[in-house]
Amino acid sequence: MRTVFMTILIVLGYSYCSAQWKTNGMDIYYDEGNVGIMEPSPEEALHIKGRLRLDFTYEGNGGGRMHLNRPSVDYEAFISFDTDSQYDWLIGTDNDAFDPFDLNFWHDPHSHVMTLSKSNNHVGIGTQNPLSRLHITGGDIYIEDIDRGIIMKDPTGQCWRGTLNEFGQLHFTTISCPQSAVSIETVNPKKFQVEISPNPAHNYCKVSLSDADYPMKLEIFDLNGIKLYTVNEFYQEMTISLKNFSSGTYVLKITNNQIKTSYTEKLIILK
Repeated sequence: MRTVFMTILIVLGYSYCSAQWKTNGMDIYYDEGNVGIMEPSPEEALHIKGRLRLDFTYEGNGGGRMHLNRPSVDYEAFISFDTDSQYDWLIGTDNDAFDPFDLNFWHDPHSHVMTLSKSNNHVGIGTQNPLSRLHITGGDIYIEDIDRGIIMKDPTGQCWRGTLNEFGQLHFTTISCPQSAVSIETVNPKKFQVEISPNPAHNYCKVSLSDADYPMKLEIFDLNGIKLYTVNEFYQEMTISLKNFSSGTYVLKITNNQIKTSYTEKLIILK
């Protein structure tokens, strides 16, 4: 009799829980109340007590993603890191910010720390309206190591490091430029020759190949690894217009996957 009673309770409980869940084709959803995992009193739509693991699988061009979707810019979307219900960090978008599409970091809702601007790729520390690539307000930049400082590149592509001497004077010395996001490496088993002229260039440059019997692919990248120019197939020689390029250092890359060949060279443009 006791077994029968327990079975009835289980069936009734299962029926009650199942009634709260609904199906739509192959999908299952819950539209009333909150769901708790290891939490009997969930405080949000989904409340998990414990660790959450997401194993992303590559599907087409999507890959793995976690979406925080807001209906419009009038809504906020952020991730909070809390201790005992107190905000430690907030990361997300702010509908009251200078630009509601920027990514912001706060210590709490009223203590802004940093902004990553979507419109111009600027970074603001202490400001939500960065006016340059790095804009700092309300504090100093402190460089502790005496042999470190600021690195700048001159129009010829040479890098200089500025450090302070014992008299507080800025002194510059030449150094090798930091490695770019594009690797300057060459794999050339066929030993073909590449000539880029002029280099430094102004409005155009000519790329010449010798001893290359296969069509080549030519690409130009900036030092952040962003592809700016592509020619999918060329042979012995071609002239490239540089009128739309700004002054700076770029990476010219020539490849042919069939013969496993890759050739890269720095291209300096002076306007």
